Amino acid sequence: MKAFVMGKWLATNNFLICCCLCPQKEQQKIAATLSSLDELIAAQSEKIKALQAHKKGLMQQLFPAEGETVPRRRFGEFEGEWEEKALGELLEFKNGINASKEQYGKGVKFINVLDILNNEFITSKNIIGSVDVDAITVEKYSVEYGDILFRGVQKPKMKLVQQMFTSTRSIK
Repeated sequence: MKAFVMGKWLATNNFLICCCLCPQKEQQKIAATLSSLDELIAAQSEKIKALQAHKKGLMQQLFPAEGETVPRRRFGEFEGEWEEKALGELLEFKNGINASKEQYGKGVKFINVLDILNNEFITSKNIIGSVDVDAITVEKYSVEYGDILFRGVQKPKMKLVQQMFTSTRSIK
């Protein structure tokens, strides 16, 4: 394949390529500048890795080890043993509404898996589902600001509810 330099264009027998030609000293200066930035990026990456390792080690010391009730490292103003509790003792787990397919598409808004997957925060405006259920079911499955929702499949993707949904009047 033959190539000919014509001004700032490089032509071959197959295609035409734009080729900017500048003095060799300028090329060297550009290369040195970009190499210097690559070195800075690599150094920052190493700092980040070191900080992540430090954080991991610190977390292992700030929380009690398996079978222990006191962390190895502690802030001076805290003392005493930690309590171990099952998550179910601290909060209430609920499964979602189990309605027939005929009930979906009308009625009150409800948060479905797609709302959790497709939105950073869940608000009344971005809820796409609706379901026709009685007032008792609405009351039982209403969510409030600060509730944590997750989809019950492999790795949960948790979302905080941004708006309070406590009655059919607030859900339109």
